[in-house]
Amino acid sequence: MFDAYEVAIRLKLVDQFSAGMGMLVNRMAKSNMQALALQNSLKGIGKLFGAGLLTTGIGFGLAMTLKASTNEAVKYEQQLNKLKALNLDTRFGAGTNSLLTRQADQVSNATSGTSRLEALKLMTETQSITGNIQHTLDLAPALAKLRFGLETYMSANGKGEGQGAKAEQQFAAIVKVAEMRGLMRNFTQDNMQAMLDLFTKNYIASGGQVNPSDFLQMLKTGGVAAKTVNSDFMFALGHIMQEKGGSRAGAQLMSMYQNLVAGRTTQQVAEQLLKFGLLKPGSVLYGTTGHVKKVMPEALKSAQMMEDNPLEYMNKMILPALAARGIDINDSKKVIPVLNQLASNRTGADFLAQLYLERGQIGNYVAQAKNAMGVDQLYQQASKSTVGQQADLRAKVANLELELGAASLPLMKAALEQVIPLVRRLGEWLSKHPQELAMLAKSLAVVAVSLMVAGPLMMVGSAFKLLNVILLAVSGGGALTWLIRFFGETGTAIKVLSIGLRAALPTILAFGRGFLMAFLSPIMLIGQAVLIAGRALLLNPIGLAITAIGIAAYELWKHWNVIG
Repeated sequence: MFDAYEVAIRLKLVDQFSAGMGMLVNRMAKSNMQALALQNSLKGIGKLFGAGLLTTGIGFGLAMTLKASTNEAVKYEQQLNKLKALNLDTRFGAGTNSLLTRQADQVSNATSGTSRLEALKLMTETQSITGNIQHTLDLAPALAKLRFGLETYMSANGKGEGQGAKAEQQFAAIVKVAEMRGLMRNFTQDNMQAMLDLFTKNYIASGGQVNPSDFLQMLKTGGVAAKTVNSDFMFALGHIMQEKGGSRAGAQLMSMYQNLVAGRTTQQVAEQLLKFGLLKPGSVLYGTTGHVKKVMPEALKSAQMMEDNPLEYMNKMILPALAARGIDINDSKKVIPVLNQLASNRTGADFLAQLYLERGQIGNYVAQAKNAMGVDQLYQQASKSTVGQQADLRAKVANLELELGAASLPLMKAALEQVIPLVRRLGEWLSKHPQELAMLAKSLAVVAVSLMVAGPLMMVGSAFKLLNVILLAVSGGGALTWLIRFFGETGTAIKVLSIGLRAALPTILAFGRGFLMAFLSPIMLIGQAVLIAGRALLLNPIGLAITAIGIAAYELWKHWNVIG
């Protein structure tokens, strides 16, 4: 009896265990199926997201390419309009603008690192400065080489990019210096090449500290003296301007010239010059007391040497004259006071003192600057360098963008012609309906607040739903049922959102009806313009390429499951 009872209990336990295991297996099988379904769903979502991301990336990349191309085309059009604004066809004959534009393209093709836009800008600025077509045609290729050479040289020496753009800003100074020194009046290619080499060599020798604008400032204050010095002393001024700047160096040079060459000095200084044998006795007038009354302009001995090269005059005339009077020319404490006596003002005296004290350093700088590369040498070196090839690649890419932009620019113009009247009418309509506009703003504010409240409710609800799923799996009960009812269901959020929409929707619809009635015809015109632009786009290789990319993206999305 007891054994039978024990067997019955065991059978009952086995049945219950089997039932429990069956339920567990079913639950696990069901959970496994749900997990597989969820995994497949997530996989599909991931593939769709990936396809969407790829398509979006292609779209944005294409859009940015077209944006860069259009920007380049717009800049080129603006520069071309600047050239046309000079009205050269009227002054020099029909076809002058086209001639300069073609020449700019030739400069771009023949010069490394120069885009068509940069070449056209260079051509326009040069013509604006010279006012002479032939001078512009002769100067532009050399200036383009100078720009590229300086860009590459300064980038390679750690000064960073953009030096070519800075060189562009110096082109006006280059031409003005040439004009002020009379080179444009007797224009020759050799003279202009020598001037460009002078600027380039000084720029390199000074490490970029001396540029054409410094020479222009020196000429502005240097007057006659700066216009008459030779190229050797122009190199010497490159060293002096590093310390004094262009304006100060020119002023001191002119003061010294006035004292020594022009004869505009005092009686005391003139007698000192006579004492050291630096004046021609026959060019000096004396008063009744035997003192100097007047110094003629040509009174200075070897005045031409002083006009050409004051440093040479210091070394060959002044210092030997002091040495002949027993002054130790290597003792600056003895020489500088005497030099101060040879000028009637402090600026001229300071210039003489600087020539004396720094004659060795100035000589070294002149030798170094003369030995530095000129425009052509620097250009050849830059063309072969990595930095130069990178700059050339950027220019070629800019030209490609210009070609693409030029093809799409008419489509942009057609769209703008339709949009501009629409925007104007929009402004006029809004100005006539200020109350409706104010109500629209308030209604949009209500919708915005509703969305800001409904959104967090949805996010909190999703979090509670997830937590409830976890608790159901663990305990088998709905521990958060009351929270789910309030937060988890979308009803609460939708109620909040619907309240805002009911309050705002009538105003928004009324505003929309008025807007559409006022702008229906312009919108239809824009639609027609878009259709026309689409047809035009399909008639050129660029449009066909864009269409092909779009079709490829669609097919990729459509057959993503097969690819995955």
